[in-house]
This record gives sequence, structure tokens and C-alpha cells, in this order.
Amino acid sequence: MVTDRRPRIGISSCLLGETVRYDGGHQRDPLLIQTLGLFVKWVPVCPELEAGMGVPREPVRLVRSNGRLRMVGERSRKDWTAAMQRYERRRLAQLGTLDLAGYVLKSESTYQHEHMVASRPCAHAGRCSSRRRMGWSG
Repeated sequence: MVTDRRPRIGISSCLLGETVRYDGGHQRDPLLIQTLGLFVKWVPVCPELEAGMGVPREPVRLVRSNGRLRMVGERSRKDWTAAMQRYERRRLAQLGTLDLAGYVLKSESTYQHEHMVASRPCAHAGRCSSRRRMGWSG
């Protein structure tokens, strides 16, 4: 039995060409897929879709309200904070079992906010990024 020993890297699903963006599109990155992809095993992640927002969807923004960070629809003002918190707890538990060596995130994505990504030591060379519990509501 051959085991795939390539490091596992979490990646924004849209960078792999999956049509999961708010506008129904993708941001396929051939360099990542064809070059780095030879040496790593990708683990696709799309927090917005996985939290139940659907495709296509209204763009969302992070908004500070009463000292708390909220994820809110641009036009509808629908608050997605609780749904994202539920997703975060569930998905982080799953990702934690995969021994990810790091993440490649789509720039300017809502979930890539500076308070949502932290660096931590890991078993692989260098440092690993992981979502830290930022407390969506505070």
C-alpha cells in the first residue's frame, strides 16, 4: 500500500477553479495548480459556500458594530455571523484532523481578514497558518 506523503495544504476552492465565488465564477490559478500542485495535496475550502451562503450570492463585508465584528450582506444587511460561527466550529474540527502544513487563501476574501488568520508552529518546516477563533461576535 502506497501512502501519499505530500504535505496537505488548505486552499481557497476558487483558486482550484471551482465555481464557488459570490458571482458564480472562480479565480483558477494555473501556477498553483500546475507547479506547486505537483508537490502538495490540496484540501479545498470555501467558508462562505460551506456556511450555507450558496452560489451565486450577495457579497458580504466584515462590519464592526458595538465593538463586535459581524459578517453582513452588502445589500440585504443579512447577518451571517452565527452561520459562520457554526461552520467555523464544525470545519475547524475537521481540518484539525488533517495535519495541514498551511493554507493558500484568495486575497481580499472576507474570511482572510487580519484577525481571522494566525500563524502557529507545525510539524512541517516553517510555520503553518490556521484560523484562530476570532470570536465573530466579539
